[in-house]
Amino acid sequence: MAREKYKFRMYENLAKAAGTILEKARAAAIERPARVPVHPPRGTSGSEPPPHLENDPKDALDLVGRIRELVKDAYGDSYDACPTSSTGAGLALCRAMAVPDGRTAEEKAILRESRIAVIPRQKPSEILSEFRPLPPKYALLPEFGGHGMKGGPCTLRAALVPLAGASYSYHGIVPAPVSMVANAHTGPSLDAVAATAEACLPYLSAIIALGTGIPGCGFTQVKDDGLPELHAGLGEIAGEYDVPFILDNSPAIPFLGPDLAKTAVSAIVFGPFGAGGPGLVIGSEELVAPMLELAGANGHSAGNRTSAKHGAPPIFPSADIVGDMLELMTETRNNPERFGRVVDKIYDIATSEFAHLGDDMKRQLRFRKSYGTLSVEINYEDTWNDGIGFPVFSSRDRAAGTHLLREGLREMGAANISVVDAGIVLSVPRKTPRQAIDPHIDTEELRRDLRNLLSLLKIIGDEIGYPV
Repeated sequence: MAREKYKFRMYENLAKAAGTILEKARAAAIERPARVPVHPPRGTSGSEPPPHLENDPKDALDLVGRIRELVKDAYGDSYDACPTSSTGAGLALCRAMAVPDGRTAEEKAILRESRIAVIPRQKPSEILSEFRPLPPKYALLPEFGGHGMKGGPCTLRAALVPLAGASYSYHGIVPAPVSMVANAHTGPSLDAVAATAEACLPYLSAIIALGTGIPGCGFTQVKDDGLPELHAGLGEIAGEYDVPFILDNSPAIPFLGPDLAKTAVSAIVFGPFGAGGPGLVIGSEELVAPMLELAGANGHSAGNRTSAKHGAPPIFPSADIVGDMLELMTETRNNPERFGRVVDKIYDIATSEFAHLGDDMKRQLRFRKSYGTLSVEINYEDTWNDGIGFPVFSSRDRAAGTHLLREGLREMGAANISVVDAGIVLSVPRKTPRQAIDPHIDTEELRRDLRNLLSLLKIIGDEIGYPV
């Protein structure tokens, strides 16, 4: 089929051919053999797991204390840590500490209305759901679809700053804005953030950004130590204006990847067992100590493990989960290379399998390891540099079931490959704590999934006349 001149026509053609594409994907899928467990039994990873603990607040608090010691040993006594029942709860606490309530209803309303967080426009983040965006035109974006704390109206304000060189155009069978930020330019982007922060004075309350250091999140340019230049620059701006610098790193595991403490970060939200699971906030005492106080882990109100004041779920997860978190963090602190080798293996297998692609598309792909999230991103934004590129499916496609890459991979049984905008992410399974603590990749299964992915890319490419 000839390539379309207009992208909306391309997506119309894909909508008409969706059933055929998925049928071809099912037919092309390499049959998967019976699964054999690849994870060793609990307690065989080289370190003994914590003993079984009943779900008792005192047990959980003891384990939290040991996690705090690990963090302080790694970053210094001025840092602290607070486990949370979910990554969303951790983000809510960070948001609440950066934009504090007053004591009376009137004071709360005034404080929220007069506080502004500056946020570079990257990918959607759960932390944005409680904000009302500035300029108001951004209220149409899906990430600002929250209902406000405790179900009330959104009164927190966020000044959204587009990244220089990025594209935010509409894509998808169900069209929606897609953030394609791999070509963002760090210097001009930081200048825009600084200018926005200056314009927001004296109401500036925080600078908030994503933490996953991959091109798909705008972190193409990195320093010699692996730290994204955008992270370092945002930390400098926050320090200049003496406001908290908060990172949503909810897909990541603590102590892996570049040392984000070098960014002068105030708080980072991690998801040791994957985004959406239990969370962990690591940051300065200034922000984290109040969270611990709410939880009763910092000298007062022992056992008061809720954060209802800030509209979040209970702070601490169960003692068993905190114990798993402690074991994982002990391993990543003492043996980060063991986790890194798994990511290196994914990268080597991915680059070898993608060597079978046609030269034109292969040259336009970016492969980036993400040690913190135990994953590799294959970014294809550059296929759009000179005209109509390979289709990018939107968040609304995901909700509507018209995300043909996601649906096709599901039909083919490729469970450990996800797609966000124009980023294909290959991940280590982390559906259970044990899979995070003892990360393994079945190399044959990964190769089979990648070959299925390549078949799906070719099926879609053939449908729209795009050579793969």
